[in-house]
Amino acid sequence: MRTLAGRGALAVLVAAAVAGCGGKPPLPTDVAYYQPYERGGMEAVLTGTLVRQHGCTYVEDHTGQRWVPMFPDVGLAWHDEDLHAGGQTYRLGTEVALPGGQTQPYPRSLPRGCDAAARTWLVAWDGTTASPHVIEQPR
Repeated sequence: MRTLAGRGALAVLVAAAVAGCGGKPPLPTDVAYYQPYERGGMEAVLTGTLVRQHGCTYVEDHTGQRWVPMFPDVGLAWHDEDLHAGGQTYRLGTEVALPGGQTQPYPRSLPRGCDAAARTWLVAWDGTTASPHVIEQPR
């Protein structure tokens, strides 16, 4: 009897693990991100070059200051040298303009390779790509 019960429990665990494999791909480990709960955000713009170094993705501005951009996790993925986030595509080594604003770092959200002295920039989400985190309010 124990053997059948044990096999049944094992089958349930395996089925749950396999079902979880069909979900969204894991988020990149070298990009800071957050879960957007509403559209919009701060309206400043950070411009600079998108770089990836020592396990962290930065924007280096014209003064040489490094910023850790926190992207919305909506569609967040690397495809070769292109970072896809929140319906936008950003290419490594090129000039980017990121709407948003400076924020305090969220230590749990920063990749381990990020420089603790770097400033943190919260990239605004424009809402053009659906987010599983946003609850639409009735009108």
